[in-house]
Amino acid sequence: MERFTDLQHINKNELGKMKGKLQDASSSAPQDIRFVKTKDKQKVLMCHIIAISLHLSSFKRLRASIFARVLKKDIGELKNFFKEIGLTMEACKNEKTGEPDVMLYLTNPKKEKQE
Repeated sequence: MERFTDLQHINKNELGKMKGKLQDASSSAPQDIRFVKTKDKQKVLMCHIIAISLHLSSFKRLRASIFARVLKKDIGELKNFFKEIGLTMEACKNEKTGEPDVMLYLTNPKKEKQE
């Protein structure tokens, strides 16, 4: 949590307004901090999720539609993350639906064949 969020201390005025929302079931004392996701931290988290998934996949490749479905995002929204990581992208068709898709490679398969 700490790596992908920032801690925010709540001042006493906000604490009084949010008292009911921040109470834990086991304790009656309200919390005075909360975890806040910033855009930069969200970007880092998304890049980590994508890179680790590709690294753990067989043959180091996955279709972008899988990420889009799991992360509930459009492929177009995810392309910036793919570029940030430096993935090789190749246009293809989804075998199940026949719709256009993008195959993602952790390493460039064309360079590996040449070597």
